[in-house]
Amino acid sequence: MKKSWPQILLLIGFLLAAFGFTLATAGAPLFSVIMFLVGLALFVAGLGAAIVRFAIRRRLVPHLLLLVAGLTLAAFVQHRHCFSLAYIRGAHEDPYRLWITALKGIGVGPVYYIGSEGEFSYFRAGTVFADRFKAPTAKIRLPRTFPLGSKEPYRVTAEMVNYSA
Repeated sequence: MKKSWPQILLLIGFLLAAFGFTLATAGAPLFSVIMFLVGLALFVAGLGAAIVRFAIRRRLVPHLLLLVAGLTLAAFVQHRHCFSLAYIRGAHEDPYRLWITALKGIGVGPVYYIGSEGEFSYFRAGTVFADRFKAPTAKIRLPRTFPLGSKEPYRVTAEMVNYSA
């Protein structure tokens, strides 16, 4: 049986990603990440080629383009919502996560002070996927405060938000 290019890319990508994962567990971190990412890229390319090939054969190209446009629009709307003030206001008070995120920037990135409203100060972390936090303004040490969303956010350090609930 003759293999097509999408099938070959899928197979090679899967094998390289699995090999990279195995190397990571064996203690070769740099090479394993490279192997895993190359394998993942080949796998995604093969999957994309297989989907396009299927759409062309079944005459579903307009449907495929509509699906891609819809997913792109949904991702854009979700991204914009994560940086809106309505999303920020829905934050829960979690002093440990706020402090550890400001200290290490684990997962999402640096923490920014967005503003204060009532007795709480609001924070956002991340550049692509945003996370939100709030803390009582009286318990934290910020250099300056301002109403929520009225000025440019500034970066927060762990010393500014270190408090226990």
